Amino acid sequence: MKKKLFKRSLWQSILSISIFGVFVFIASGSLYTLMTEATPKKKVESLGGRVVKTTYFDPWDDDRDSTIYIGNRNFDGNYYGAVTIKEIDRGYLSRTEEVNFVDGKKHGQAKITYISGYVYYMCYHKGVAVDCEKAAHISLSDTTAFDVLSNKYPSFLFSLNAFGFDDVYVKAYMDTIESIMASNDFEVIDFDEYYSDAIEALLETHYDSIIMKDSYLSYILASESLKHSEFRLAVVNSYKMESPNTFEVVQSVYPGYLSMMDSIDIDHLFFKDFCTDFDSIMNGYGALDWEEPLYPDSIDTRLGRALTSILSYEDTTATSLLLKSGVKINTPINFNSLRNKALPILKQLSIRPGSQEAALYVFVLMLMEYDQNDIIKQVVKQAYLARQGIVSPPTVTTEFLVENSNTSVELKGYVIENGGGEITERGIAWATYFNPTIEDQTLISGSGLGQYTVNLAGLDPGTTYYARSYATNSAGTAYGNCISFVAGATGAIATGDDKNDFVVYPNPASEKVTFSFQIESSENTVLTIVNMNGQLVYEYHPGKLAAGQNQVEVNVSSMTNGMYNCRLVNGNKQSTKQLLIAR
Repeated sequence: MKKKLFKRSLWQSILSISIFGVFVFIASGSLYTLMTEATPKKKVESLGGRVVKTTYFDPWDDDRDSTIYIGNRNFDGNYYGAVTIKEIDRGYLSRTEEVNFVDGKKHGQAKITYISGYVYYMCYHKGVAVDCEKAAHISLSDTTAFDVLSNKYPSFLFSLNAFGFDDVYVKAYMDTIESIMASNDFEVIDFDEYYSDAIEALLETHYDSIIMKDSYLSYILASESLKHSEFRLAVVNSYKMESPNTFEVVQSVYPGYLSMMDSIDIDHLFFKDFCTDFDSIMNGYGALDWEEPLYPDSIDTRLGRALTSILSYEDTTATSLLLKSGVKINTPINFNSLRNKALPILKQLSIRPGSQEAALYVFVLMLMEYDQNDIIKQVVKQAYLARQGIVSPPTVTTEFLVENSNTSVELKGYVIENGGGEITERGIAWATYFNPTIEDQTLISGSGLGQYTVNLAGLDPGTTYYARSYATNSAGTAYGNCISFVAGATGAIATGDDKNDFVVYPNPASEKVTFSFQIESSENTVLTIVNMNGQLVYEYHPGKLAAGQNQVEVNVSSMTNGMYNCRLVNGNKQSTKQLLIAR
């Protein structure tokens, strides 16, 4: 029964994602691009070093209404450190936001400057708005969707403001959605269907422009969020190996993904077959230059094309029929017709397991990011649950604090909201693989809302660990973002093992720094730079270097003043040095 409910919810979410038309999957320069009649175009440019500019263009006019991100990106493609976000309406700058990013999400105080000169400050905790003065939690007692939006996602509201929709208009739009939905009695499991029907009805009204803009902003959020997809991360990690094998990476680092596949009737053998086909296609594209700052985008493009190749291998398959179950149509969209066409095909797929079906579910799980990042839909649902007195899962985040020793670290959890129910337990789940759960190792840290700190001890130096916060209420257990760390590799690191003659100069540095090291044999080499908050700010994967003396020059001009820990791993040998950046 649980599997059936999960599959039903999965497909209802997907069938309600696009308000522009029937989705067609085409990989054309970005990760598994969801092409509709109005999908924003995206352009990524290197500005030197790790600084990357990402521009999202308005789907109706390539020269207007664009959103621009400028900042450093890590080797997974996630922004980190100081990032500037510019929103442009009708060719003119409307709003600029300067904010710190951690693991691809806004974190800390943001400065928002409007074209009028008005400046506003707000704070985030891993993408969720919080009180700047204290570690305050979010209350969902406000039962209108607009109140939840204002409280939890004010930045999204500011973006709508910047594009010409004032608070009064946005509130009227959201109140109208709630009014339409309130005229029907339905179960929570049917929320997506009734929400889609409400949006469809409003497409014929003057609200059509805010619906399109909402979808545009949600698309941008989803595009960044997709970088955290477990399958994509597995592909990125497999590229770091000399002999890429996606299935082995998923099996060892992302076992939860295999469990999810199993829950929708894709067993390990079928998923392994899919990975074999997928790797065969990916390997055909050749090697990538790890020093190229845009290489994550190259991986994403290849990933999208490989999935497309598998899904469209034979035009007569049920999978292809699903992807071609309708043609692009003008709004308003007939969601019921789309649903009626797709569901019979999905029933066929549920009894025809194989490589193509596994590929389809990989694709579908990625597409769910679009649904989860439809902010207005999510807050309408939260308000609906609150009014119905239905408890929803809590909202939790995780932070790396400091390393106490080579065998212990301090981690911080933060229960931002309780979902309308009492938090009976909270803590940290950890393991040596991604997304651990309470079925793995845990450290409990009381109950209730707010921040808490735990100390993980008994760690093995040099071992990679994964941890995430959790909180439990009557609706179940929810988890925060998953962080990874290498025991003994961050925090206050001493000079370390100098078997590789690891030298850093100049030190202190201001613009560029050179890492010189001697390696005894040709082994896989990794160089990382971590700040004192445990955040990865630079990562270099040259693969196997020739034995002897090697040098790497790094531009550190974008890094803030302070102390950094540099770690060189060559095979089973590692060296650490501290670097001071001062200007």
